[in-house]
Amino acid sequence: MSSFYVDDCLGRSAMEAEAHLLQTQLTELLASGGFPPRKLCWNSQRVMETIPVQDTETSLPCHLTGEPTKKTLGIYWHPDSDIFQCQVQLKSRQLTNITKRNVLSFIASIYDPLGLLGPAVVKCKLYMQHLWQSNLDWDEALPPNLIEEWNDIAEQLPSLTDIVIRCKIIPSPHYVELEIHEFCDASQLAYGACIYTRCVFVNEDVLVLLITAKSRTAPIKQQTLPQLKLCGAQLLA
Repeated sequence: MSSFYVDDCLGRSAMEAEAHLLQTQLTELLASGGFPPRKLCWNSQRVMETIPVQDTETSLPCHLTGEPTKKTLGIYWHPDSDIFQCQVQLKSRQLTNITKRNVLSFIASIYDPLGLLGPAVVKCKLYMQHLWQSNLDWDEALPPNLIEEWNDIAEQLPSLTDIVIRCKIIPSPHYVELEIHEFCDASQLAYGACIYTRCVFVNEDVLVLLITAKSRTAPIKQQTLPQLKLCGAQLLA
């Protein structure tokens, strides 16, 4: 109920034996309904060896880090290091034929379900809002000032590929304290919210990780800053 999105399943187990049991039960359950699973992939070689070769993901392309990767729900997963990585790639027409349609097409292609690219994505959304206010047609060439502004944003976006996201929020079960910290704020341009975990381990090491975030552009109809801060609080809730 909680691991499937359309026809993709993402699961996680603390122990290899538990992972093997999960894989076996899942395969039997789906096969009983006539849906044998395909392209199975685990970040444990021992578990992978228990799966018939025809059911596994045999061709994992290498990504920027040189590691094999699997694309799942629009995000690259590195099984070896167990990290997620987003891919942001501008097409040539989005740099040469700059129209409202092409800009929107690119912004919509940035897939960030956890909101971890929010600070960059919200800049794109603000730019799109600026285009709407300029009353431009979808395929009309943008004026030079808007092209220059877009180029400044676009040339920085591919560096988002360098951001890696740890899949495992708590890397060890030997912790003594686990806290959730939540923040929200707003400006006249946008508002947002984010959630962190803070984990204290037995050896007194502390690990703080951002686990999810959301951001919104402020409405075109101007609102007061207190109103926008309340929007941020509602988004956090």
